[in-house]
Amino acid sequence: MKQGAGARGHGGCPRAWAKRRQQTGNSDERTRRCRPVARDDSAFPLPQRDAAVKESRSAPGGVQGDVPPGRLHPEPRYHPKDPRAVELQVSRLYHEANKVLEEAVSPEKLKDNPYRGKPLRFEENPFEGDLGMAHRLLKNTGHTLPWIATKKEIIDERRAIEQAIDDHIAWVEQRVARYLQLSSGEAEPPGPDASPQAEPARRFSLRALLPWRRRPGAKAGAGPAPLEEKERLRRDVLEGHSRFVEHLRERVAGLRKVIERYNLEVPLFDQQLPNVRPEEYAARVEARARDLLARLGAGAER
Repeated sequence: MKQGAGARGHGGCPRAWAKRRQQTGNSDERTRRCRPVARDDSAFPLPQRDAAVKESRSAPGGVQGDVPPGRLHPEPRYHPKDPRAVELQVSRLYHEANKVLEEAVSPEKLKDNPYRGKPLRFEENPFEGDLGMAHRLLKNTGHTLPWIATKKEIIDERRAIEQAIDDHIAWVEQRVARYLQLSSGEAEPPGPDASPQAEPARRFSLRALLPWRRRPGAKAGAGPAPLEEKERLRRDVLEGHSRFVEHLRERVAGLRKVIERYNLEVPLFDQQLPNVRPEEYAARVEARARDLLARLGAGAER
């Protein structure tokens, strides 16, 4: 019995020992470990500080009541390559970025915004992903991405080549029609500027151009054209067609190099353009002009 009483008298009961320590303010090693350490808040992120305060309040034997912001547990020191150190650094940067964004969107910063109270102009953008926003921002400021400008130049050049082919075929048709008129001995039809009042006189004059109705004193220009003029016209058509085909090959070859460089620089796979071949364009022109050039040979046989 005395041993039990002596044990209880010397603080053998845990409850009595804890109560006596709380009353006397015993500052042993274990008590000092539980006390928070003052440190600077600038190097301690706000979210982590709040989490540390909550953890210290909820932990058994930890800090109770309100804790001053400057008295926190010491920040653990990790190796720079430790994932926990990297995570801590990312948390700091995230907190600093949020602080900068909060200052940027504050009413004091936005009161001088020229677009305040105006609807945003969202235009349909063919480019997907994050590049769509970049394209919209550059377009609003009057600029564009380099590969977008290159694509526009390629499309314009292809349209210009197609238009040049159509113009050349129209020129060949006009020359061939003139050649056939000279071969048949017919006069050149009036231009579009001919007035309607001159129509009766023109019909009357055509009667004098017919072989069996031609007057003896008719002008030489009203008869069949000389052979030299026909041959010169035929030679001009053939040489002009050959020069155009050669120029077309060089132009398409240059466009092919631009498309190859563009397909290597464009960041989106679906924005690449099909390449062109000079042989295909030359074959298309030859196919469209084959019948017209054949008429020159038929007219030369007359």
